[in-house]
Amino acid sequence: MTEQTQNIHNPPPQNKAQIKRYDNGKIESIPPYVDGKEHGVLTWWVDNGTKEREEAWRNGERHGLEIRWHENGSKQRKSMWKDGKEHGMDRWWYEDGSKEFESKNRDGKRHGMETWWHENENKRNERMWSEEKLHGIWTEWRESGTKMRETRYLWGKKYAWIGWDEEGNVIETKFRPHKQKTNPSTKLKKLKNQRKCPNK
Repeated sequence: MTEQTQNIHNPPPQNKAQIKRYDNGKIESIPPYVDGKEHGVLTWWVDNGTKEREEAWRNGERHGLEIRWHENGSKQRKSMWKDGKEHGMDRWWYEDGSKEFESKNRDGKRHGMETWWHENENKRNERMWSEEKLHGIWTEWRESGTKMRETRYLWGKKYAWIGWDEEGNVIETKFRPHKQKTNPSTKLKKLKNQRKCPNK
């Protein structure tokens, strides 16, 4: 789609919004600027005039609330940003308003519980993150609500899982022992012992 634009080729050196329009004259976005940097609420619309997205900016970085809407006007997503990184709750909804997704972020990394739902509002999966690594139990459910699989993680490493059929019968199971981290002083002691000449 060809777009008509005003004042968008070079960021203005003063407080001035850049207006971006569709061919039909409807506004697509109005990015606010302060001293040549995005600062304020940036808003997008679809070509029929309904609002599509709002983002908060501060000194050229994403900072604050982001909201997105479905074409029918219902809320699609609501998330938080801090200093250019996702930070805080991130929530998504289906067009009918029911929950689709919920997670937590910390300094741009997934950290905390993440949950997905089927469109019928039954849980789809649930897992725990720690600094962008899976840690704990990842549970998956079918749309019917029956549990399908559980997978266990330790700092991003998968070490055990079990699966069930619709009737609740176990159909797969596996355990993979994980290596425990060795104390650095213990490693050094072993290395020194290896260097010693064996007794004759």
